[in-house]
Amino acid sequence: MNNPKNLLPLPAILFLILFFILAIHARLSGDDFFYLGLSHHFGAWKGMLYQYNAWSGRWSAHYVAIALLQFFPGKLLLPVFYFLTLAIVLDVVYRWTKTAADIFTFEKNTITLVSTAIIFTASFFFATFSIQETWFWMVIVITYLWSLAAAFFALHFILFSDKKTDYLLIAGASAFVGGAAESISLLTILGLGILLFIPSVDKSKKRKIGFALLVVLIGASFTYFAPGTEVRHSFFPNTNFKFRSYILFKSAALAIYEGLLLKLPYLLCFLSPLLLFKTKKKINETRFIQFTIIYIISIFVCLAPTVLIMSEAGPERAKCTISLFTTIYMISFFWYIKEKINHFRRYYFSVAGMSCVLILLCSKIYTQYTTCNEFALRYDARMDELVKMKNQNFNGIATVKHLPSSGMLYYHEISGDTGFYDNQHLKYGLDLPFAVKAE
Repeated sequence: MNNPKNLLPLPAILFLILFFILAIHARLSGDDFFYLGLSHHFGAWKGMLYQYNAWSGRWSAHYVAIALLQFFPGKLLLPVFYFLTLAIVLDVVYRWTKTAADIFTFEKNTITLVSTAIIFTASFFFATFSIQETWFWMVIVITYLWSLAAAFFALHFILFSDKKTDYLLIAGASAFVGGAAESISLLTILGLGILLFIPSVDKSKKRKIGFALLVVLIGASFTYFAPGTEVRHSFFPNTNFKFRSYILFKSAALAIYEGLLLKLPYLLCFLSPLLLFKTKKKINETRFIQFTIIYIISIFVCLAPTVLIMSEAGPERAKCTISLFTTIYMISFFWYIKEKINHFRRYYFSVAGMSCVLILLCSKIYTQYTTCNEFALRYDARMDELVKMKNQNFNGIATVKHLPSSGMLYYHEISGDTGFYDNQHLKYGLDLPFAVKAE
């Protein structure tokens, strides 16, 4: 029990089981159906161009989403997509965990590192403001979560790799970041710009930083100056600077309350095994205060671009990034606090924390399987009925019953108004010749 590798694999496996259950029951919802319609009517390239000119310039995210949806209604599409998403996130987290092991010189056993990476990912998973939207809404996952993973993927190869293929990998990841979420591309540009002017960074790394910065800037310029981006921005509230500043500080306070304080029980439990790691390098009080200041500043930096551009509609776009920074900050907290308490207390706090994690994950596995299975069965029955009505040349308004709770999965129910955008997206995605509404 003193060795973390004896404790970590079990909750890591349980988290993977939970994610597997959620992934196999995930279904398309809301905007996903609109992109499904684009894939049927235009294909990936022309569908991306349609969105680029009509609504949003996020060319890389839109292209990937539409290209993947061309495989629908393959039953394996969404499970494979979410497994791929988890694999991408785990790959990035594992790379940074392995690098942290080298820096802080803690145990480098492969099982320990893999389990730790999964636990860090689980911490981020439960720390997100909305698990449903962040992890199980296909279009949003590609736009934000994939973009965030690509940014940290590129940054790792910039700082900690020296291979001939680095520039190719950095180019691909940076281009995707530039063409996906504007908020994340702006943060990436800012971060790379700061690194470029740090004297201690060597020239070879600065060349890669400059290259990545150039690629992100080019990709982002296509996004920011797209005709669709201008159209989309015209729908945002037109408020003055004073009101937007108020929204910024209000959103930052809410982010700390909702993203840190309300998520603290999850983070304290999931990250408690860090107290058992033996490290040669420590985080002293001065360094932790610096981390705290950086964390608070990072929240404002995440929120500022979205709020200044989108006013009160902006903060939602920054939540995924803030959740990640919150998880990283809490990791630094455990690295700091473990030197302040004796081994006896570290041991029992870790055991108590992981016991809570095991109970939580077992409970979630049971409840989510029951809830999501019922939701998926009813959802599939609804889709089968709508397709059947389409094949029978139904002419009228199809009225469907409300679906049960989707649990930790994202689903936005259609309304009783056939003109509601979710109703229209469903009609367009399934290419229905009739209107649909809920009872």
